[in-house]
Amino acid sequence: MSVKKIFIRTIPPVKIRQRIIYSVPESLSERVLPGSQVMINLSGKDIIAVVAEFSDCDPIIEPKVKDIRGVADLPIVKSSQIKFWEWMSEYYMCTEGELYKAAYSGTIKGISGRKSRKKEQKCETLSPLPQLSEAQIEAVDNIKSALSSSKPVFLKGEPASGKSEIFLTLAGESLNRGESVLYLVPEITLCTQITQRARAYFGHRVVISHSAQSISERLSIIRRLSEGNEPLLVIGVRSAVLLPFENLGLVIIEEEHDASYKQYEPAPRYNARDAAIVLASLNGADAILGSSTPSFETILNVREGKYSEVILGERYHSSLRPEIRVARFNPYTSKEGKTISPLLESALKRAFEAGERSVIISAKRYMSVPDNELCTSVIAREISSILPDAKVARYDRDSDRITPEQIKVLEAFTSGEYDVLVSNKMTGKGFNFPGVILTALLFADNITMQNDFRSGERFLQAVYQIAGRAGREERRGVVIVQSSNLSDRLVRSVRYGEDVTQELISEREEFMYPPFSRMINIDIRAKTLTVAAEYASALKDALLKGGVQAEGPYDPGNITDKPQIRLSVKIQRGKNLREIKRFIGETCEEHFGKTKRATHIIDVDPV
Repeated sequence: MSVKKIFIRTIPPVKIRQRIIYSVPESLSERVLPGSQVMINLSGKDIIAVVAEFSDCDPIIEPKVKDIRGVADLPIVKSSQIKFWEWMSEYYMCTEGELYKAAYSGTIKGISGRKSRKKEQKCETLSPLPQLSEAQIEAVDNIKSALSSSKPVFLKGEPASGKSEIFLTLAGESLNRGESVLYLVPEITLCTQITQRARAYFGHRVVISHSAQSISERLSIIRRLSEGNEPLLVIGVRSAVLLPFENLGLVIIEEEHDASYKQYEPAPRYNARDAAIVLASLNGADAILGSSTPSFETILNVREGKYSEVILGERYHSSLRPEIRVARFNPYTSKEGKTISPLLESALKRAFEAGERSVIISAKRYMSVPDNELCTSVIAREISSILPDAKVARYDRDSDRITPEQIKVLEAFTSGEYDVLVSNKMTGKGFNFPGVILTALLFADNITMQNDFRSGERFLQAVYQIAGRAGREERRGVVIVQSSNLSDRLVRSVRYGEDVTQELISEREEFMYPPFSRMINIDIRAKTLTVAAEYASALKDALLKGGVQAEGPYDPGNITDKPQIRLSVKIQRGKNLREIKRFIGETCEEHFGKTKRATHIIDVDPV
């Protein structure tokens, strides 16, 4: 009696839209389950794929279907995770394979996946959670009450108001209920800082996840989560949203406004903040977002009742809000080639003489110029000439990747080894730098003068985020913003304490920019700009014929070393987003699917 052959549909870690069908040899039939990671041969290469589902097979193609080659000793991928990939692939116009590759990066490149012996847990001495202030206790109670409506909750807290202590308190309650927690942060260095605090309270139940980890470290985290033997608090950057959670009870998104939550290269190009909200919904978990400078998307979600809001209106231990000063200064016209204004120079001297520390941020990185590192070097040398006895550190970042050396710089500054930190990266968000009394934003014009509808939002966030690092103890901090144009409305607003948020939001609504529309960027890359422009023009005509309005084509600036032309599509609210995306995807495939002269990249919800 012949045995009926088993067929499966697999998701390989490549950019293929359809699930690939394979057959299962009788010898492996009992080992293959939905979610198993199996070895297949695709286009002559042996790779590992995940079993998405069992399937029937068309008798016509059955003779051509290949057998799988084996079953990998890797964790079963949960159906809930595959369901999450299905949503992400549709929304962000990527493939399930790209998501599988990102989620199991490295572990599916032929690693054996042998289970390591479990280390015996040593007896841990844990500290009690920090005692909350009355305002924090009230915020915790209000968050719990708001979560009963099953909507995400946005916690708006003053800079240095102690949002992290609130988040850790709520995380502890979830762990005690036997539920795992995802705690997202925008930076690896912030991830490390919060993890150190959390481990003092929760010990081995705290797991850190970021891109700088080794394959074996990442596989160990995946195994612990997949086995579900104990509730875990996972503290991680954006890629942590792709981990295989079991019994997820709470999702926390720290500094939700931060652009670092957006993935650009390589695909999938997702926003971890938005994806985490969906992840929580799919798992029946609570979701909390926090920021002192909320994104306009979150402001609108609160106004429309999609999110509940809880406000924490005072700084931790009632510390004073910093004083914000504006210095008229244009380094480009300085005869001495200076980058430091007289006002900032005097403030640096006073802070150093008082034994206090300073953080200087160069906004020149917002211009995507190639001399960012040189810029911070010039600033650091100038500060050293002003303060010859001071220890000055530089923290340069021009990509999402962070090196061990960069982590050491921030750790050394946090521990007090340096007096001044100069950075081209907005190191303000969420960091606690003891002893910092002065913060400054240089080259502010490079943000305010950007030809970008988000420039106003970014400027305000930049100023108020670095303000949150100044004077976090008893002393009142000072923030200095250097700008050549004191009449600029954004500069005036921070100088005189005016709130122009509603004005900026109204302008977005008038011109139908996000969050009042959805935006999709289509970048066309080729060997020359002429070829890229040719394909962009043809694609725009095709989109217009289908009723999709596209702006451009235009040069998006120096964001890649390849010639690139961009089209931008704005989709009005109320339109059928799914159908429009489907049409855009099919039209792009028609134009680029059979040519090697040009390629395209689709970015949904760019920031």
